[in-house]
Amino acid sequence: MIPNEQVSQLRAFNKDARLKKDMVAEILNHQKQDKIIKGTYGQGSNGDWKGCAVGCSIHSLNVKFGKKLDTSNHKNYEIELGIPESLARLEDYLFETMPNDKATKWPAEFIKAIPVGADLSLVAPKFISATLRDLLKIN
Repeated sequence: MIPNEQVSQLRAFNKDARLKKDMVAEILNHQKQDKIIKGTYGQGSNGDWKGCAVGCSIHSLNVKFGKKLDTSNHKNYEIELGIPESLARLEDYLFETMPNDKATKWPAEFIKAIPVGADLSLVAPKFISATLRDLLKIN
């Protein structure tokens, strides 16, 4: 989880406010249509498609921008959104372990919370460090 040079150069939403706005709108649309479900990165086709937090976000890229990205590939967050893969995996884990009523809102909350252009390279290491300190009760 130590950030490498490539991850350190990433900037959230590739510094594009429009990309974030489009992603939020697409994910909220998935939420409104009850298309966010646990246990699969994506299933179905056309208007019957459903998926998890990561799958929905990547599917949103496919829908909005005419892409054909694999909805189970967390690396697409780095390539397409400038968000480290480690955070995509963290989003996914938290989503799958939340109660359903909170989980369906999580993908939009996650994306909304990330500032455009942010350097997120140290978020995962700091999260892990804080979690370990809590577990070990070290201050």
